[in-house]
Amino acid sequence: MINKKTTIAFLALMVLAAPTVALATFHDTVGDDPDSAFSDVGTFTQLLTRIFNFLFGLFMVVASAFLLYAGFLYLNSRGDPGKTENAKHMLLYAVIAVVIAAVAWGLPTAVKTFIQN
Repeated sequence: MINKKTTIAFLALMVLAAPTVALATFHDTVGDDPDSAFSDVGTFTQLLTRIFNFLFGLFMVVASAFLLYAGFLYLNSRGDPGKTENAKHMLLYAVIAVVIAAVAWGLPTAVKTFIQN
């Protein structure tokens, strides 16, 4: 049986892994030299773009953790209707959050492309 200690350990592992994945995403956007992250920023908008891309990567890591945790709760509900509904709601809200974040991340590019053409 899964107890609270196992659940807390799982969440702690996800929280500890999140910065590593987010920084890896950030590292991919700036190249091999981490010091170049802010040294070659020419304008304020480029700085904001890099910050938002980093936050988007971090958000996706957290959203993935919630998706995994919702699946974990669903699998361990063992037919209990209350726990099953709780897991379904958490999964639904996590998917909605990912969709909203993806739209928010892509919307400025779509608007810019539409305006330029």
